[in-house]
Amino acid sequence: MRLTPFRIFQALITFSYVMSMVILVYCIVTWVAPRSRLRNWLEVLVMPFCLPFAPLAMWIRRKTGIPVDFSCWFAIVALRFIPDILWRVYLLLVRVF
Repeated sequence: MRLTPFRIFQALITFSYVMSMVILVYCIVTWVAPRSRLRNWLEVLVMPFCLPFAPLAMWIRRKTGIPVDFSCWFAIVALRFIPDILWRVYLLLVRVF
């Protein structure tokens, strides 16, 4: 199997969808079983994607008074934009080359 730019783009898109689902599972596990090993394991995978949005989530929490951490939601939204951006870059590169 030859590694082509198209396969790389497909892998990145698949990774973004899988990470979105992992973050969703992490959110559910933190509500259902907050002290489980699964939550600890998922936290290691999820936090690198959620921590960049923590200041924004903290600012919203302070302004609204809602005691919910939105950083996971922001990470899911950002990961959902990645496939669209990647396809646009891929189509641009195909036109150029």
